[in-house]
Amino acid sequence: MKAQILDASRSVTANIAEGFGRFHHQENIQFSGQSRGSPDETLEHMIAAYDEKYITKNLLSEINKIIRNA
Repeated sequence: MKAQILDASRSVTANIAEGFGRFHHQENIQFSGQSRGSPDETLEHMIAAYDEKYITKNLLSEINKIIRNA
């Protein structure tokens, strides 16, 4: 689960960088769109961590606030 959370959270900037490096504008848009889904994927993993009692409800709430306000 730790690896999935790290991968999902790091993919935000990785997808932006990859899209920026693409030649065609449409490809940049595609990667930018993918990067927008990464915070939701990260949050889903954190919800699973809460369900498995790895994190507290307060921590999940704080993470949710950070993701929603980013």
